[in-house]
Amino acid sequence: MIGAQTIMAAGSDGASYRRTPLHVAVLNGGGETLSALLESPSCRPALDAKDSDGQTPLSLALSRGMPEAAVELLRGGASVDVADAEGRTLLHRAISSADAEGALFLLNNGADIDVRTGEGETPLSLAIEGNLPSVVECLCRRGADLSAAASNNNKDPFAPPDPPLWRALQQGEDLASILVRHGVDTDGWGEGPDGCQQTLLHRCIDENLQVNYHTNTVRPFKKIRNEYLGLGLLPGPLRMRREQPPSPRPRRRRRGRGQRPRLPAPPMLPVGAAGGRGHPHRARG
Repeated sequence: MIGAQTIMAAGSDGASYRRTPLHVAVLNGGGETLSALLESPSCRPALDAKDSDGQTPLSLALSRGMPEAAVELLRGGASVDVADAEGRTLLHRAISSADAEGALFLLNNGADIDVRTGEGETPLSLAIEGNLPSVVECLCRRGADLSAAASNNNKDPFAPPDPPLWRALQQGEDLASILVRHGVDTDGWGEGPDGCQQTLLHRCIDENLQVNYHTNTVRPFKKIRNEYLGLGLLPGPLRMRREQPPSPRPRRRRRGRGQRPRLPAPPMLPVGAAGGRGHPHRARG
């Protein structure tokens, strides 16, 4: 049962760390030792065990740049979607650390593309925030939800979450073009001021962002490609109006007690009736 046994190993700083033999094998370079442990049935319970730093053998292999060891662990049955105490999976952690190669490796091995962290972040929102075009492209090709809004990183806890396209616009042309090419909703209807519904272009105007269609630029955003504009990202919402919430109907005023009733208007006499000559509507005395 040595494969599933937790051992205490001393680090270079003299502190003790909780690790399994699989962790130790990865730290020692994998190779035949790792292969022999994976062939042992006693190692099955330890495939996703975490050490003192919260690392599984798979995450440890990825963090040390050991793709061969990572492939062996996955073939042995290691889970690619193990989450830490903050709800971050290996994919979240790879993207947050700007490890595009590790993120692509996880995506190619079946990582969950829409799982959220404890703070509500998706892999797509993290890849956009980290400006990783290759990861954004891979997520879009694998069918990630392009309309899933993520948290606002505590900028305003009461504001509605930002859609992926809005975040991509703030990063530059490449990320926004990728989303548009894969069919993101370019109008981006969402909640605006005073409860109205607005598009992303309305929001740009609200936040004092200058839109210049002659130079194809959105300031302070970077230049957007002509194909991006050709797909209707900005001209489309120009034909749309905000949808204000319905206003309550005014209540009819009722006549209360003590108020004088309105008298009907006096009847008008027909022409020539009881008047003979003179004004047609004036009776003669």
